[in-house]
Amino acid sequence: MSHVIQVVGYQPKSGTPLDDYADFPIGQKFSLEDIDKMTDLGHFPPGIILQSKGGRPCVVRGHYFEVQYVEAL
Repeated sequence: MSHVIQVVGYQPKSGTPLDDYADFPIGQKFSLEDIDKMTDLGHFPPGIILQSKGGRPCVVRGHYFEVQYVEAL
């Protein structure tokens, strides 16, 4: 993986089942390309927190099955 980003936590969003976060365990790694694809398709549970090594933690905002965005915390 070129630029590794991993799950570091959660800010559960009202209306998102807690079990959805379990599909993305803390420590799971993604490439930047995977993050781009998954946010474009709305695949992340809103509120998942991602971080690259040495980077700022960011939270996924938006809704399932719509274009999502990542916002620095």
